[in-house]
Amino acid sequence: MSSIRLADLSIFSEKELNALAQNGIITTQHLLCVSGSRLRYILDTETVASALELVRKVIFKTNIVSEDDIKNPKTALSLLQQHNAEKLFLPLQYIPTFNELFHGGLSLNSITEIVGQSSSGKTEFCLTVACDLLLGNYDFGCVIFDTEQKHTYILSRILEILKKRNPEMTDTEIDDRVTNRCTILDITSSKELIENLDDMEEFIFEKNIKLLIIDSLGTLASKEFMGKEGGIFERASALQTEATLLKQLNEKFKVGVIVTNTLSQESEHAHLGVNWFHFVNHRLKISKIEETKLILSVQKSAVVSNSSISLCTDRVGLREISQPLEQE
Repeated sequence: MSSIRLADLSIFSEKELNALAQNGIITTQHLLCVSGSRLRYILDTETVASALELVRKVIFKTNIVSEDDIKNPKTALSLLQQHNAEKLFLPLQYIPTFNELFHGGLSLNSITEIVGQSSSGKTEFCLTVACDLLLGNYDFGCVIFDTEQKHTYILSRILEILKKRNPEMTDTEIDDRVTNRCTILDITSSKELIENLDDMEEFIFEKNIKLLIIDSLGTLASKEFMGKEGGIFERASALQTEATLLKQLNEKFKVGVIVTNTLSQESEHAHLGVNWFHFVNHRLKISKIEETKLILSVQKSAVVSNSSISLCTDRVGLREISQPLEQE
């Protein structure tokens, strides 16, 4: 808050200014730190209300707070909620139909599941969303939990997308942005994932994290417990713990969560099962129809009925086929 000398405001008499100065109250900042009862004693006013009326005049004259704010006060919590509400959607630059369907973009106040067969484009969708976040107006960060040992590919693909979308940025600027705002964690077991999620609160706060991506939870659960004696119960317990932790982080910090889940080649059965389907807010299915073309369809959502979008894999990430690529 800027500080203004009380003597420059033409509100207090010479006697009042002297009394205030004798008590170390010389600027507006000093004045606003004094209680009403003490101010009444210093200024020798008849009532506390009389002393506070002088403070009110200072506030209005210096535009510290508008009169409308006084008549319509808001709590810090309501202001925080309003601030968060403005950032609850992440628009996807090259998939405008998605933004229209979901009333602004990917919800950062919910948990989204991406299902599809192996190599259908699930990771590409995740990285496209991550790049949209990294290029946004806010200094948000993201965490990618890599369970498939694709760390090198993930990093190189993010850099490729960012460089294509921002040819005016230098390689150093892009590298710094990714280094400072995108964290890739290698995950080899459910135990390791749970430990990382359990320790994530402080990291989210410090790094201003707004998006968590787990790619792929379906693969991790399948390869770790399949064929193991008692594995079905261990798997269910691990998934329940992971779901609980993700929900807590999502609700407490308003971070968006994307989890990829693999469909079996034969039956298209999702590896994480029915319970997981009921846990997520949105389920999107990606189906590959050609080498670089795919269909994104909405299978579950409270805000969107069954819809689909035609996409293609591009140097800018996933791009809606009807959306022209910006000229170089």
